[in-house]
Amino acid sequence: MAFINQGRHTGTVGLVDPGTFGGTETFRSNFKIHTFLESGTFEITGSNAVTVDVLSVAGGGGGGSGNGGGRAGGMVVQNALTVSPGSFNIIVGGGGTQTSAGFNNTTGIAGLTDAVGGGFKGTNNGDGGSGSGGGHPAHPGGSGGSAGTAGQGNNGGGGASCGAVSGGGGGGGAGGNGAGAPGFGGCPGCGGCNGGGSGAGGVGLSNDLRTGSAVFYAGGGGGGGGNTSGNSGESAGGNGGGGNPGTSPGVADGVINTGGGGHGSGSGSNPGTGGRGIVVIRAPFPL
Repeated sequence: MAFINQGRHTGTVGLVDPGTFGGTETFRSNFKIHTFLESGTFEITGSNAVTVDVLSVAGGGGGGSGNGGGRAGGMVVQNALTVSPGSFNIIVGGGGTQTSAGFNNTTGIAGLTDAVGGGFKGTNNGDGGSGSGGGHPAHPGGSGGSAGTAGQGNNGGGGASCGAVSGGGGGGGAGGNGAGAPGFGGCPGCGGCNGGGSGAGGVGLSNDLRTGSAVFYAGGGGGGGGNTSGNSGESAGGNGGGGNPGTSPGVADGVINTGGGGHGSGSGSNPGTGGRGIVVIRAPFPL
């Protein structure tokens, strides 16, 4: 006798009917959890639709060389989604490099909004699931939730500069805007620049579908900046995997499978890459 929703038959019988399969499968209470840390296939067998809850976080944006912090990947949570039987190609978006935005998640599941990769702070404003942090006043922070992605993230903070010295704004997170860089004092021709600094990454949002406990995802990367008298230049990433001051590969990168944004370049940091995203599907067990 086969156990419902627990695996595949051996031999020639085929799939257990009904059942849900794919990703790393774990069981908790009355649920079967399908976690996709990388791309794969999700299957529903049988003849009846299944009602699932889904967490989808896209890849975070790279930190860029203009000081602005990387922005978190877009975060989508949809509960009580009715899905018909079939096979679905789950694409988990990779993090952006120091020169690119994060990559989108796609699932092919009808009714599920795709999560959009975090924007990249290059020479533009870096719109995306969450906005980038600005590198200097000529490049203000990018906006979160650009066309078609409303509700997936927040804006990046604006930058500041004084002569050749600039401070980047923090990347936007799923739960809050990136902080703007504080303004500088002084001027290049009157004794030099002072103060300034950079902005912290925006906070992510917590979700408990995967583990039953709150886990933060989609934090914005911290802004980078040059040191002047009275500031340390660098700022922390947002809770949820945002990149912190330091090296890449290393702590300047957004944390893998959180969609966190990479840290901006600065006096003590090279630009970080964005963290890869994640897809979690929670199905009832047994069906």
